[in-house]
Amino acid sequence: MSEVEPRTQSLVPLQLTGALTYASVYIFGFAIPAAFGVPPGEVGILAIPFAGPWMCMVGACRNPRGFEVGLAIDGVLQVGGLAMLILGSVLQVDIQPPEVAVLPWGGADTVGVFAAHSF
Repeated sequence: MSEVEPRTQSLVPLQLTGALTYASVYIFGFAIPAAFGVPPGEVGILAIPFAGPWMCMVGACRNPRGFEVGLAIDGVLQVGGLAMLILGSVLQVDIQPPEVAVLPWGGADTVGVFAAHSF
């Protein structure tokens, strides 16, 4: 039996999870100010990916009390989504081809083959 070179593949589930986390939190970040009654024109700074929530927290946009917690969560989750996306792209996993063994099988009245598969 010939040896097959293992293939490598990026971590696609981690990439997808990171992209979906980042995108959903980025979009949700615009709903936080609306929930606190901030006029849409005053929160344009939130359109800056990753830095927008932090800049808004330090005074780049007017924010009422309690708004800072939502912005901090938004900023942390944006960075986490980006980290998952990057790690999913950079890290590689080996993909081994499955091994299948075909063996004779039989008894007094039967004859056949048995296939065993290992992952």
